[in-house]
Amino acid sequence: DTGPEVPEVDMWIDDLQLAMGQPGKHGRQVHLFLNGSYNGIYHLHEHVDEDFMASYQPGVREDFHFTAGATTGSDHGAGDTWRATWTKLKASLPNYTQAKRWIDVTNLCDYMILGFYAGNDWDWSAQHNWSAAGPRLPDQGDWKFIAQDSDVCLQDLAADCTDQDVPDGIFTALMRYSDFRVLFRGIVNPDQSAT
Repeated sequence: DTGPEVPEVDMWIDDLQLAMGQPGKHGRQVHLFLNGSYNGIYHLHEHVDEDFMASYQPGVREDFHFTAGATTGSDHGAGDTWRATWTKLKASLPNYTQAKRWIDVTNLCDYMILGFYAGNDWDWSAQHNWSAAGPRLPDQGDWKFIAQDSDVCLQDLAADCTDQDVPDGIFTALMRYSDFRVLFRGIVNPDQSAT
């Protein structure tokens, strides 16, 4: 049992990702009234999609794609889909230099550290409860990974989600490269980054 969903945690995780200096969802809690009836407090926040990226990165919405858990995403028509772009991004993983043309590796490290800290080993998985968005072409600003649906985090102090293959195997694939491991270690423990 994961315990109750806690909307405040979802907002806190979003705010923490922003405090880490990374792109994240801006939001706030709101009281919802429908036809004069009070329906509780809700977390109103941005949605990570191509419009979100065009709001924070140079370019227009057609320059970007997004995916929610590598299962759904954007479609600009004529075969210009998130899946076509994601396939190219994933195909770059066997070569770290090529992967860095697609992926903001510092953002990925920060995203993973936040996920590991939050300890959502219940429903954070390779294809669930994460978002990514980025350019449809390499060398255009890199794909960013953004927390999504974190309302069951921070409930189990013993939770270990370091075995989750999030997001879609990308972190695991990049951990094969010593340069990426050094980057990750330096972010986790800056005092040890030079050793």
